[in-house]
Amino acid sequence: MIQLKSITISLLLKLYHFVYFTFLKKIILNLIEFIGGPIFIKILQSFNNFKRFKSNDIMTGSIGNVEIKNEIVKKSLKNNIDSHFDNSFTIFKKVIKLLQVELPFYYQDYYQINMKQLDLIEERNNSLKLKKIFENINRVEIIDIYQVKDNYHLSKYIIGYPIEEFLKNNNHYETEIYKLLNLSYYLMLSSNFFHCDWHFGNFLVNLNSNNKLILYILDTGLVGKLDNNDHYNKLKVLLTTNMLRPEPINIMKFLAYVNLNPDANIKNFIKESKVLISNSDSLTDTTSYKNILLIFIKNATSNQLKFPIVVFYMFQAIIFLNNCNNIVYDNISDYGRKNGFYQEIIKYLND
Repeated sequence: MIQLKSITISLLLKLYHFVYFTFLKKIILNLIEFIGGPIFIKILQSFNNFKRFKSNDIMTGSIGNVEIKNEIVKKSLKNNIDSHFDNSFTIFKKVIKLLQVELPFYYQDYYQINMKQLDLIEERNNSLKLKKIFENINRVEIIDIYQVKDNYHLSKYIIGYPIEEFLKNNNHYETEIYKLLNLSYYLMLSSNFFHCDWHFGNFLVNLNSNNKLILYILDTGLVGKLDNNDHYNKLKVLLTTNMLRPEPINIMKFLAYVNLNPDANIKNFIKESKVLISNSDSLTDTTSYKNILLIFIKNATSNQLKFPIVVFYMFQAIIFLNNCNNIVYDNISDYGRKNGFYQEIIKYLND
């Protein structure tokens, strides 16, 4: 059965690239999620054009279901979720073999970090660490998990809206929302403890009693750090050089530095990356910047570079953040200073 599912998904993925109608593409992706299970749901959540999520998407995730009663949110793991994940991973491994896909990370690292999110105690510990990081930031709130059992946890109900729904009636807040998303992520990167599931399904927003925009960060089950201190120090140099939008040349150097595969062709990766940079039309343009990051990952993969899995998630988030308009970066330093981000980021970078 697993072999059949793997072959079917492989064929669907090939078919996806030849389909032009959006509704047919959606049908194909839904079939892949249904057949492949939680890992494929997670992948498509993060990479399906970084789509915005609605309320029903947040209520049902890849690993659990959410119930709300008396202002208490209960997140329960789905039945037999461990075996569902194992089966889904087995299918995923067979699919990448059938399609002859090279990964820019080690499969076992990907498996281990995803299995960690099934540990709800770990999720609560992650939320507590993030709350500490954001304790001086009054525009961001982290999910408040106050009770944990083996298969569920309880958290305080948040009066907020998915970003897509909020913007329907408050579209003038879009730029500020993206500023909060950018600054929040770079604060986490600076602290070396960052969210590894950075997509629209894990955010809520609302206005507080003073009519100030508040960003709520949810789902802290997938959080990571750079365990290698040299890698973290290199990341701090990258962020210090250009805090909110690293120059492509510096990103290239960082990727080469954190490579884990001694057999990778680093020289060729650097050579080809420099050509890509020089041929780029405009690195100040959002689309061009996002695309060159994607090409860097592709180029690294073709040259057999392997990154720590958290680096892969980090770049996934950076690409996600660079889907926004350039106007987000106008006066973002002033906004960061006014709302406490800049001071906290610098504190970590100078530590």
